[in-house]
Amino acid sequence: MIIGRNAYGALLVLEDANKGGGEHVYLLDPFLVAYTTNENLTMGSLVGRWLPDHELGTFTDDSVYRDWTKANEVEPELDDVLGFKTPRALGGTFDVDNIQLDGMIDYYSTTAPIYAAAFPETKP
Repeated sequence: MIIGRNAYGALLVLEDANKGGGEHVYLLDPFLVAYTTNENLTMGSLVGRWLPDHELGTFTDDSVYRDWTKANEVEPELDDVLGFKTPRALGGTFDVDNIQLDGMIDYYSTTAPIYAAAFPETKP
């Protein structure tokens, strides 16, 4: 279940929602091209520690968002994303020159096949 997102298109995903206290929160980060969690990242700790203490890296870093909105004098709509043109693993930088305004669905529809080809799953 998606429980949150940021302006860059990163998603917070709740897994094991029916476990009552044992549910885990994952972060899908399109800039890092990663789906990660921490054993201590649960719904309770997300609200009580991870978000308030800015412990989710680029998920809570709004500096590029602020720079982009100031330079473009526009606020993205709720269904928009300031998507990264190039992820970090392919040489992209976390700055205003590497983002573009796009619809959230269009952004993921466009980048998913590109990322799938660039980062194929490794088999053991």
